[in-house]
Amino acid sequence: NGLPDGCTYVNVKDSMDLSKDAYNVGTKVATIGYPNPTNIQDFNSEKGIKPVFASSRINKEDEVYRFAFDAISAGGASGSPIFNQRGFLIGVLNSGIRTQPMTYGIKSKYIKEILDKYNSK
Repeated sequence: NGLPDGCTYVNVKDSMDLSKDAYNVGTKVATIGYPNPTNIQDFNSEKGIKPVFASSRINKEDEVYRFAFDAISAGGASGSPIFNQRGFLIGVLNSGIRTQPMTYGIKSKYIKEILDKYNSK
C-alpha cells in the first residue's frame, strides 16, 4: 500500500548506470542495508535496528557479472543496493570476505536483464 513515512524508493528503471565506465577502478561507491543484526546491532537500544552505510571505492572489476569494492560487509547484507557518486544504482551486494575489506556486487546490467525478463511475463 505504500512505504512508511519518510522513506523513498529507488526507481530501478530510471536510475541504473548501465555503462561499462560505472565499474572503473577507483570509482567511489556507497551501499546501505540491514545486515544480520546479531553481528553488529544492539537489540536493547531504544533506537531499534539501524541501517548500515558503507562508502568505499571499486578496486577490482574481475569478472563478467560482478565487481569488487574495498568495504567489509556483514552477514545478511546481501541484496543491499550499491550506488555511485551520482546516486545511480550500479549493482547489488552479493558476497564479501569477512577478513578483508573486499565485497562483491552483481553489475546493474545483469540485474536489469533479470528484471526485464521477469516483467515481460
